[in-house]
Amino acid sequence: MSTNSFENCSYEIRGDLKDAHQEAWARIAAPGTWLTGGRRVRVAAEIRQARECAFRTEIHKSKLSPYFEILSTRKHYEPA
Repeated sequence: MSTNSFENCSYEIRGDLKDAHQEAWARIAAPGTWLTGGRRVRVAAEIRQARECAFRTEIHKSKLSPYFEILSTRKHYEPA
């Protein structure tokens, strides 16, 4: 998984933002309390692919929980 997502960007990205992005990926790729660095990168890759996943779409259609639609459409945390 490439950590440089600006390679094919049609917009100019400020240098400080590129640096912050690289630092964030370096932290993700470092070993943590629960996972190795490589596994953390693979988890991040799976999360990024989740929106395009056919299984997710199937689950969404079946609505396993009555709260699924409410939770999946929230843009941010809203206290109940």
